[in-house]
Amino acid sequence: MREDGSASIQCVYGEAIQGGYRRAQDIGCRTPHARPPKAQKRTALVGIAILVLLTSLSWSAPRKTSRVQPAATRAPAETVYVPVTSPAPAQDNRASDAAARESENHRKEAASASGPLRPYSQAFGLYVGYYAAEILGSNPYANLFWDLYPEGQPYFFQFTSGIGPSQSSISKSLVGGTYTPHSFIITFEGLGGYTVSGLSRGDGRSGGLFPYFVAGITAVWQGGIPNIGGVGGFGNRLNLPFGPKNSPYILNYAIHDHVYSQKFNSDPSLTQNFALLLGVQKYF
Repeated sequence: MREDGSASIQCVYGEAIQGGYRRAQDIGCRTPHARPPKAQKRTALVGIAILVLLTSLSWSAPRKTSRVQPAATRAPAETVYVPVTSPAPAQDNRASDAAARESENHRKEAASASGPLRPYSQAFGLYVGYYAAEILGSNPYANLFWDLYPEGQPYFFQFTSGIGPSQSSISKSLVGGTYTPHSFIITFEGLGGYTVSGLSRGDGRSGGLFPYFVAGITAVWQGGIPNIGGVGGFGNRLNLPFGPKNSPYILNYAIHDHVYSQKFNSDPSLTQNFALLLGVQKYF
């Protein structure tokens, strides 16, 4: 372009600027870098639209959010009913056990007050004394015995065997001779006894003042004359006056009454002969 033309165009453009773009457009003068106002508005609108579109796209795009997984819930337990045969109710033995212990304690106290406790099952002993027989008089007499004590029972068993002279010197002088072929007597007894304390073995069978009663049968070989009869009697067991209280040795005294048919010169007669006994026994 020419130099003057350029100036003219610049001038006209300057006027167009002063007068407004509309006038510059009417004369057809345009600068190579200037844009018309509509083009500027259109560009601005396009930019705004693009910005809005991008904004909307950014908001509408799916976002990765961390979700907290809910804790797994357990299914409620189901109650299953199974038919079960209930056992018979057990009996409460506490009351009976307590009563048994109390009675046991009372028995021990009673036994301790009366003598030592001796839970033995048997005893052996020796009696010495006199055997008093009708017509034949009173003679020295010795007797061995064996006792058996069942556990937890008031009764006991006794077996004895005795020996002594058959006739006293006084009897001989009175009757003027002897009535028996032999000069000695032998006896055997099988007895059952009952202890008044209520227990013949264990706690309670002590050396206290608890008498006992006996009854049974006897066989008497009286100077060569055999006799069978019955026996009744009583006795008692005492602590030794010396030694420990729980000693297995105790004193024992008894009286036995032998009732049988006595035969002299082939004439039987009912008689009562007494054995007066005092001895010592040892428990096993």
